[in-house]
Amino acid sequence: MWGFKPLGTPESLIDHRNKLHDKLPEKYHSELECVYDWISDVNFHNALKTNTVEQWKYCKKVMENAPELYIDKQINIAGNCTFTYEPIKYKNTISTPICKICDKQLCENIDSKLEYIILSCPCGRMYCHPKCADTYLLKTPTCFVCKNYFIYDRKNSTLRSTFAHR
Repeated sequence: MWGFKPLGTPESLIDHRNKLHDKLPEKYHSELECVYDWISDVNFHNALKTNTVEQWKYCKKVMENAPELYIDKQINIAGNCTFTYEPIKYKNTISTPICKICDKQLCENIDSKLEYIILSCPCGRMYCHPKCADTYLLKTPTCFVCKNYFIYDRKNSTLRSTFAHR
C-alpha cells in the first residue's frame, strides 16, 4: 500500500508519509492521509500482525473508513484463528532465604527448622540471625523511616509456619 511497511515503527511510517507528501501532487494528499490513517490504525496493525479471518472481520467492523476491498481480499487469503506467538516461558528460580542485615543465607529452605529473629515495625519485617539482630538493635533501636522502636520476636520454627500465620 503506497510503499508503507505495514509492521514498521511509528517513526518509519510518519517519515514515509512525509516523503510521499513532498513527492506527490496536491490532488493525492487526501488519499495519502487516508492510507496513512489505515496503516497507523492499531486494529489494522493487529490484523496485519496476526493475519486471521477473525481479526480482519473485527478490523472491518471497528475501523472508521476501513479499506473494505483490501480487507475482503485478506479475509479470503487469511487462515483461521491460529496463534503464532510463542508461549510465555517462566524461569523458576529457587532462592534461599537470606538475613536482611548481613545478606548471608538464613537457612537452606523455608521448611527447615531454625532459630531466627523477626524485627518488625509499621514499615515492615526483617528476618535475621539472632546475632545480627542483637548487634543491629544495639546500634539502631528505632526504624529510620517511621522512627518507631523495633519489635523483637525470637522464633524457633520453620519460616513457612511464620508466613502461614501472618
